[in-house]
Amino acid sequence: VLVRPERNGYLYVLDRATGEVLSAKPYGPVNSSKGVDLKTGRLMENPDKLTGTGKVVRDICPTASGLKDWQPSAFSPRTGLLYIPHNNLCMDEEGVEVNYIAGTPYVGMNVRMIPGPGGNRGAFTAWD
Repeated sequence: VLVRPERNGYLYVLDRATGEVLSAKPYGPVNSSKGVDLKTGRLMENPDKLTGTGKVVRDICPTASGLKDWQPSAFSPRTGLLYIPHNNLCMDEEGVEVNYIAGTPYVGMNVRMIPGPGGNRGAFTAWD
């Protein structure tokens, strides 16, 4: 198998020969989706967390930057655990109209990032 924690907050277990998704479970706070369709590997949308212009959606986890960033994970043969350093951030998001101005951010949203459950901005998970 191949094991990979992704930015979307799910730890994927794949068949390394076929790429089939065998498992996809959250390894931190995730409410932006309702899970992963194991047949397609696609996220199942959470309609309560869909954003749009002029709409404020609160407490979206993880943030747009993701639950996992560049920090590497590591497997320990001694403990049999996968160690995952990751973000613990949620956000409030408001979609806004934006005009392109060279050299400035062009994202079309106002974002307020907040610590996730437990109040810490990061976490270190040992996955069995």
